[in-house]
Amino acid sequence: MDREMIMTGVMSEENCEPDYSFGERCEDESLEGPIHEDQTAPISSTWIPGILWSICAAFGLAVHMILVEYLTESVHPVQSLFIRSCFLLIFVLFISWENSREYDSADCLANLLFGLFDVVGMGAGYVAVSRLSVADASAILFNKPIPASIIAWILLGEPFDVSDFILAVINGIGLVILSESTAASTSGTITGSPASGIVLALLGLFFLSCMFNSARWLSLRQREDPSLLGFMSGTFGVWLSAVYLSSTNSWGIPYTARNISLSVALGFATMFEIYAMAMALNNMSVLIVSAVKTAAIPLTYLYVILIFGEVAAWQTFVGVGMTLVTSISICLKSYFQNRSNHYSER
Repeated sequence: MDREMIMTGVMSEENCEPDYSFGERCEDESLEGPIHEDQTAPISSTWIPGILWSICAAFGLAVHMILVEYLTESVHPVQSLFIRSCFLLIFVLFISWENSREYDSADCLANLLFGLFDVVGMGAGYVAVSRLSVADASAILFNKPIPASIIAWILLGEPFDVSDFILAVINGIGLVILSESTAASTSGTITGSPASGIVLALLGLFFLSCMFNSARWLSLRQREDPSLLGFMSGTFGVWLSAVYLSSTNSWGIPYTARNISLSVALGFATMFEIYAMAMALNNMSVLIVSAVKTAAIPLTYLYVILIFGEVAAWQTFVGVGMTLVTSISICLKSYFQNRSNHYSER
């Protein structure tokens, strides 16, 4: 099984041309359209828009997390998750119900797990943002490619060779350096200590990596519907956050114009991020899209530097650099391996 799960393009029934809409695929799955064939090309008509949409998703993710940081100053972090989830429910309008009839129990389970893992991971990340700077929390939370590859090796039986192990070790060292630097430079907040924020960010990283593998498994079976995935995240998020907020009496009303504006902006930023990610996944693999989305990490640090004038310690930059370089390296390795296999088969 190749590490990189090829995300095939969306096809119309008449001529199997790519049409990039949220849904219907060519019924004859033996036909490999241009999107499938171009996945391994160095520069193709699908890679360019795929990269651009991935960058847009990274930008949306960075804005999304920055808005969460502002919003959690006045409402509970889990309520921010509730607001995010409400806006995700709109993706029910774009689900391909016709194709969903072909899903078996395993496909349904994968979609359910995607939603559950996403909500738990992002929820942990939101609480971490209330205890750390948004940049430090994002640096840990979105370091997904390496941990996701390890989980794929354990659960999905994907290859994991010596070079992957070396990259994983370097990535882990980078996370340790980043965590220690964050704990030393953060005094904590009224919501909790920086140590608990780091633990929550690492917990969120684990669940988001599991979510990542749910998407990879669905893409292998050509059963991925980004609208359905977004809707599942919204459904789980609304129910779980509502139960938590009600049971802990933590509801807050964003009664000021500022808080209302932040809530609406958070919803639209989330929708933009999910839409951009969906468009990217129609053009390229889940692994590459996830790697490009790590651009959200330097974007959040740039925000902290430009807005607050806070420059992180050099240890923080070393840790972030190690995690980013290893994440990009394992994705490039996967790309060139698949490209080599593609041309050798010809």
